[in-house]
Amino acid sequence: ISVEMMSMNGKIKIYDKNKLKFSYRNSNFKSDEFILEAKFVLESDSIENIKARTKENSSSRKENQPLRYRSAGSVFKNSSQYPAGYLIDNAGLKGLKSGDAQISTKHANFIINHGKAKATDILKLIKIIKQKVFDKYKILLELEIKTLGFKPNDIEKINV
Repeated sequence: ISVEMMSMNGKIKIYDKNKLKFSYRNSNFKSDEFILEAKFVLESDSIENIKARTKENSSSRKENQPLRYRSAGSVFKNSSQYPAGYLIDNAGLKGLKSGDAQISTKHANFIINHGKAKATDILKLIKIIKQKVFDKYKILLELEIKTLGFKPNDIEKINV
């Protein structure tokens, strides 16, 4: 129905559904806005169907994603040729650690936090992933996550 947004300077704005535009990895939200609230109209269904879909979705995530650990989700966007996890895995990077951060052994497009990972640990792994995947496949992975407190070229400044 609507989305309530807040800009980095604290200004709150509500977008009506008719003003919202979405496409794959894109919307008309400004880059300095964060979603505070979204209102939806949901379809009614039987409890049995809802439980079955929930169980199916949950099982799939548990099977394919490292849900036991904290992470930011998928780190890189999929390339036009291959999923990012496939490229990272085939570059031999699953399990690589930096401090308390690690490239997941379950799904290579997740960087997990074993408890005390620092932002620089995660950025170091991001840089290694980007470099190794580029060296092997000539594909430059693009971040799916947004970083706060770092400039885009900060990743290049991390010493490997």
